[in-house]
Amino acid sequence: MPALHDGHRKPRPSVPFTPSGHLTAFLACWNYEELWHGENLGKLLNLYGIEFDAQDRIANVRANLGFQNSVSLLSTMAGSWLLKDFSAVYLTIGAINELSTLTGYAALIRKSGHPVLKDLLNRIIKDERRHYAFYFNSAKEWLSGNERAQKLDRWMLDRVWVPVGQGVKTQEEVDALAIYLFDDEQGEEELLELDAKIGKLPGLSGIKLMSKALYAARERVRRNPQWAWRLIEKEEWAVKPPKHSPVGQLTGRRDVPQEAGTS
Repeated sequence: MPALHDGHRKPRPSVPFTPSGHLTAFLACWNYEELWHGENLGKLLNLYGIEFDAQDRIANVRANLGFQNSVSLLSTMAGSWLLKDFSAVYLTIGAINELSTLTGYAALIRKSGHPVLKDLLNRIIKDERRHYAFYFNSAKEWLSGNERAQKLDRWMLDRVWVPVGQGVKTQEEVDALAIYLFDDEQGEEELLELDAKIGKLPGLSGIKLMSKALYAARERVRRNPQWAWRLIEKEEWAVKPPKHSPVGQLTGRRDVPQEAGTS
């Protein structure tokens, strides 16, 4: 489950437009709720003897993103400055991230059959649905009647978009999540339904995103039958903590101890 939480780790919003009152209120609520999602998932893992500190893990994940994370933030700011309609892309990707997260949690409920995890994730899913609705409706408002924004949005999603978590996790780890959660008839249908929902946004009819990612993961497994499954079957990759980095000091968690054998 730590791997799923990291894999669906949604980046802190770097707002590409001047915040309005309702956007500022939403982001404040978003930040608070996402914080407690991680805290409560961490507590559940602790009860099973898995050492997991949500804030330490977030700090180290962000620290190890390093240059990549900086480029992502700068790209968002540059896109906002150069392209008036970049906000449509930002809002659409927000909707995709929230919908893929709640779809992944629903699949985990189905796969695990764990009553306590089911209750916890159902509570989290209610928050994620609210987040998704905000992003989706905001994107729809921006895209409606705006052909230039629609073309930019479609172009970016077709050529630049990757599943949330890719970059935090390796390609094989992302594929392991996709295969474990969605590599059956019901899972595939859930991803096709996800794509269909995003396809209701103006200009995005027929777009394939998460289903395309699943099919690509299946193709990599077909070429190498050990791909992803060697991670799913062993599980060590899912529970091991991310490596500590000196850059982690810049995140505000300056008291994070070094791993044994590191300097």
